[in-house]
Amino acid sequence: MVDASRLPFGGTEPRTRADFQQALLRLCAPFADPADFARQLEAASHPSAHYAPRVARLELLSRLLWGLAPLAAGGGAYGGWPQIRAEIVRGTDPAQAGYWGPATDRDQRIVESAALGLALALAPDEVWEPLSGEQRAHFAHWLRLAASVEPHDNNWRLFATLANLGLAAVGERHDPWITRSAFERVEEFHCGGGWYRDGGPGAAFDYYGPWAIHFYALVNAARGGVGEAVADRVRERAAAFAGEFVHWFAADGAGLAFGRSMTYRFAQCSFFGALAFAHRPVHPGADRPCPDLTWGQLRGLWARNLRWWGRQPVLAGDGTLSIGYGYPCPQMSESYNAPGSPYWAFKAFLPLALPAGHPFWEADEEPLPEPAPVHPQPVAGFVLQRTAQGQVTALAAGPGGRWARHGEAKYGKFAYSTAFGFSVPSRATGLEGAGGDSMLLLSDDGRHWRAREENDEVWPARDAAAPDLLATWSPWPDVQVDTLLVPVGEDGRWHARVHVVNTARALWTAEGGFCVPMQHAESGAPQDAAVAPDAAYAAAAGLCSGIRSLTSDRVAEVVVPDPNSHLLWPRTALPTLRGTLEPGSHHLVTLVYADTGGDVAGFTDDAPTTARLEALGVPCDASGEASGEASGDGFGEAFDDPSGEASGDAWGHAD
Repeated sequence: MVDASRLPFGGTEPRTRADFQQALLRLCAPFADPADFARQLEAASHPSAHYAPRVARLELLSRLLWGLAPLAAGGGAYGGWPQIRAEIVRGTDPAQAGYWGPATDRDQRIVESAALGLALALAPDEVWEPLSGEQRAHFAHWLRLAASVEPHDNNWRLFATLANLGLAAVGERHDPWITRSAFERVEEFHCGGGWYRDGGPGAAFDYYGPWAIHFYALVNAARGGVGEAVADRVRERAAAFAGEFVHWFAADGAGLAFGRSMTYRFAQCSFFGALAFAHRPVHPGADRPCPDLTWGQLRGLWARNLRWWGRQPVLAGDGTLSIGYGYPCPQMSESYNAPGSPYWAFKAFLPLALPAGHPFWEADEEPLPEPAPVHPQPVAGFVLQRTAQGQVTALAAGPGGRWARHGEAKYGKFAYSTAFGFSVPSRATGLEGAGGDSMLLLSDDGRHWRAREENDEVWPARDAAAPDLLATWSPWPDVQVDTLLVPVGEDGRWHARVHVVNTARALWTAEGGFCVPMQHAESGAPQDAAVAPDAAYAAAAGLCSGIRSLTSDRVAEVVVPDPNSHLLWPRTALPTLRGTLEPGSHHLVTLVYADTGGDVAGFTDDAPTTARLEALGVPCDASGEASGEASGDGFGEAFDDPSGEASGDAWGHAD
């Protein structure tokens, strides 16, 4: 049973506008008292990020405004505004000890200026009107400088547009050319259909498209930050993208765990709120937020994601949002994450600025229309599968992101999931610390493991009739791997991986399925796990992960990865295939199973048709057969205990 004090909404399930206002206020409780707020600001650089402690203070202050400014705009009350104003006054006055310092080129202060601009635009009665003339002058000067310096060439281009938006809203001098040039540059990031890469050629298609580029563009469109022609284009592209982005969300609200900055958590749904915020009615009787979604479906997507997060134990002991994903986990963080960073999640609360009579709030939540079981997204390098339970697996061969901490894990895995999450590496040697789920790991010494980092070349899936995703990657100059990812079966639970490994050196191999939590009541092991010569599975908490080799010379085991290396669970188990390769050319063919209904028999007793593999000319086992006979009687008979202790009921078909 999860302690309700660790749940962001205290175990409640918000449904109404008032519920979501209270959910935000609950998250702000650690900052409502002036003394508590002061302590949190002092602690904002412990643990530290790459920027200075005074910038970490700014970050915590500014990111609260992503939620509090919309709350105020929608008429909601918050008792902590006086200390927020006082910190803004200190932070923007060079004569005060709490001065944040001036923004410089490619500086974190540029990032944080955007929320201050939004607050000026949405909540001037709280952050502007009570200030003296001198205090306003300092505030405006600080924002103008932040808007004028050089940002990184990615989503950062649009931070200055929100600073300008705020300055314009309170009648302060600003430079419209900065906004115009920012939108012109971001135009070059657009790759069709509303898809934005986060920067120039080779940059990633990740959450920074929806929760950053689209989000800032929609706010500008809604508040007059751009001309009508640009605003129309912004809305049109967001509407097109919405029909694709919905495929990243499970029926229960979980978002696809993928890419960097996962500690921003429920910012995942902020795009849907921004789409509602920027909506402009066309004519009565035919009003929808976009062609693919009704108001009820849009609100349902947004609300289910927030409620899913409300069930995760993400709070630290003092009630603040922790660095992590499904629980406090600094191991998965970025170099730019300090204690205030997770409050980027407050972008999800933008709909609180909308009045109670807005269609977003008047509509009853609706489920999504029945999506296709297989949906290619060739721009992003994804093929998405959906199970009968509504969970999503994304087969992946996309670009970019490898510069991030653990970038190979956040962007380079073969599959990402709304239900199973993913792991990151935790140490330099050993398979248990390699973060090997949904990866083919290779080693030339049996201790140090390499996975796919960058793709040399990608052939994306173009349609659901041939949803095969092919990529070439080179872990060493004399080793090349061609990996083909193929959805198999009809129920979204299986996919196949075909690797052609050409190597000039001897290699050890380890290929992982998905992790499951270690939750057995006594031993902490998975509730059920078994190993056959060429297949293994682990099951717990209604999840079953399995992996099966269709080619010879690999053996199966269940690896116990290092603790606190997985995004969703502190302790996990990972079905894995291991083998060795001599110099030469080799085929490795693998079936991977991921079930969210607790169906172990679906792996042990059944196997999907391999007709698609056969049509592609893929060899499936040493005898040329692809019948899945490896399941057989070996399951439930050969048990391995990955803890190194004597095996027992916890590793059989456990109760």
